Amino acid sequence: DGLLTLVGGAGADTLTGGGANDTLVGGAGGDNLTGGGGADTFQYTAVNNFTPAADTITDFASGTDKIDWNITNLISAGGGAIDGSTATINTLAGAQTAGTEIYIVNTAGDGTVTGDLAAINTASGGTFTAENSTDLLLFAVNNGTNTKIYQVDVDSNVNDTAINTSEMTLVASLNGTATMAAADFI
Repeated sequence: DGLLTLVGGAGADTLTGGGANDTLVGGAGGDNLTGGGGADTFQYTAVNNFTPAADTITDFASGTDKIDWNITNLISAGGGAIDGSTATINTLAGAQTAGTEIYIVNTAGDGTVTGDLAAINTASGGTFTAENSTDLLLFAVNNGTNTKIYQVDVDSNVNDTAINTSEMTLVASLNGTATMAAADFI
């Protein structure tokens, strides 16, 4: 088992890593991604990596594996900025924090877009203010067993502080991942 970088194509791919620290890039389509052993990285490099269907990550281990978001207007926490400051990740337990692009909602979502939006609104008080019309927000919402990751496009929302389901796109379902932490995103 050597270090692998697996890259899917335009369709619904199944990628399975080995026992080393692998990198999996599903590409377009609803992919089934399994990192295998080691500290794996699931990388998203373009918006079409999760359209028209979301990915399923079967074995994400919080604290070991990583989600790497390298998409224009959503810069990973490791560097870069979309609003003049370093991108940050916060556990959502109250009002939005300025400059934060990724929110972790460790509360009881129900795995549906409507139910998970309700969990986001409960955790935040329902108010988000985009700094730019091109900003993208990312929400990781769990239901105690699995985590769903959503992208919210605030293009139409910069002057409207409410998020609605039409602005949410399911990016990935992390089966068996009950909670996540800021360190899971790079």
